[in-house]
Amino acid sequence: MASICAEPIKINLITTNDIHGVIGEQKANFMNPQYPPTIIGGAAFAKYMDDLRVEIQTTEEEILVLDGGNFFQGSSLGIANNGKTMIEWMNRIGYDGLVPGIYDFISGSKNLNELSKLANFPFLFSNLSCSSCPLVNSNIIPYYIREISGIKVGVLGVVNSLLAEMTLTENLSGTGADKEILAARKWIPEMKAEGAELIILLTSSGVPWNREDEYEKFRSDIINGK
Repeated sequence: MASICAEPIKINLITTNDIHGVIGEQKANFMNPQYPPTIIGGAAFAKYMDDLRVEIQTTEEEILVLDGGNFFQGSSLGIANNGKTMIEWMNRIGYDGLVPGIYDFISGSKNLNELSKLANFPFLFSNLSCSSCPLVNSNIIPYYIREISGIKVGVLGVVNSLLAEMTLTENLSGTGADKEILAARKWIPEMKAEGAELIILLTSSGVPWNREDEYEKFRSDIINGK
């Protein structure tokens, strides 16, 4: 992210995904089933972010905090008020963007729309197919471009295109997600035309078994503009 002769530019990219509303204290059985240490979750992450922001005050480093979706379904804390508590926590952390995951539609598209209006950061949904759907407010956008440390960084949000297959129809209310590659082909050239020098693709679309081959195919498609 810098020329050979220039000083390197450092951006601290912090990402989370599949939090599922689990930000309370819990035992880390996956680390040691017999003597699991305690993880203090959301409080520890908040402390980490606070410390990092203090640490970089004397440098030219900056921070970008993003979430890959599925942020509230899966715990009593997250589902009790359909995600509002999680948005409050994410506002406290200082997130810069979120792409909805499939499980974020469990309380319906209308609820997701309301959550996006409570957020101090945008919900990114570039492949939105909307047939009179509720996702209509100005905080739901395809992407954004922000200058960070002198670099124009673009963040493009792409929702899993299996949304309709994995979500109840009544929860979608006309909301659909077009194929990921189509969204990338559409929006990446526009982002570059607007000056984006670094583009981050934010998604919760899973990992293909042959991910190296799929990555090369995706990269080739984008470069060739197919």
